[in-house]
Amino acid sequence: VIGGVTSSSSSPVSATPIAAAPTAPTGLTATVGSAQIGLTWTAPAGADKYSVYRNGTLLASVATASYTDTGLTNGTTYSYYIVAFKQNSAASTASATITATPVAAKPATPTGVTATAGNAQVVVSWTAVSGATGYSVYRNGTLVGSPTTTTYTDTGLTNGTAYTYTVTANNTGGSSAASTGVTATPQVPAPGVPTGLTATAGVAQVTVTWTAVSGATSYQLYRGATLVASPTTTSFVDTSLTAGTAVSYTVKAVNAGGSSAASAAVSATPTLAAPTG
Repeated sequence: VIGGVTSSSSSPVSATPIAAAPTAPTGLTATVGSAQIGLTWTAPAGADKYSVYRNGTLLASVATASYTDTGLTNGTTYSYYIVAFKQNSAASTASATITATPVAAKPATPTGVTATAGNAQVVVSWTAVSGATGYSVYRNGTLVGSPTTTTYTDTGLTNGTAYTYTVTANNTGGSSAASTGVTATPQVPAPGVPTGLTATAGVAQVTVTWTAVSGATSYQLYRGATLVASPTTTSFVDTSLTAGTAVSYTVKAVNAGGSSAASAAVSATPTLAAPTG
């Protein structure tokens, strides 16, 4: 009213009340996996949508209080925070920022493990494990090698002593459980075949000699197919033979590693005693 004159009414206007913004999400946690990170958080009252930010960039908008970020690079660190929304309201402030680093899954336990004994050494081999970047070889529970291939030669061992081996597969995610144990006993190699074999006939006997074989600890003397002696020297006198009957001999060299093949055969015929009187 101005000077007793009443103006006309203004045009009507409308407005929609804006609800208060939700509080910031709390309890943001990350669970790492292989090439992925799972995020969960506590939903603030009234929030019905969330924006997920990775390294400061909007990654996704979701309606639940969880999100799994996939396709990541194992070993790379990522940071995350969450912003909450409520219909017809402003956005909340950002949650606390957390960081997480995805890691590869641990590899499976190696299989097909074998141990092959040699001279003062054992060769351990196994089947390749998918996702493994290396392996650990244990002798009697002690780590002795970390090869990246599927074989390992353990040297400097004591011949005649048994050793047990297990293998684990490794990557950035950790180590597998140990494989089943396998055992091997290194030994010296079997000696070479004896040479220089001679047979000298005597009265109802034959003297057999041969050349010493490197590494041999004893020998086996055969008359035909029958073992007649196991001398530790390089000669043997075979007695009580039948005069006039030819006999054939072979020799094998022996050590802890086994027996050699038989030598070439030699023959001799025992003689009668000379007449007396």
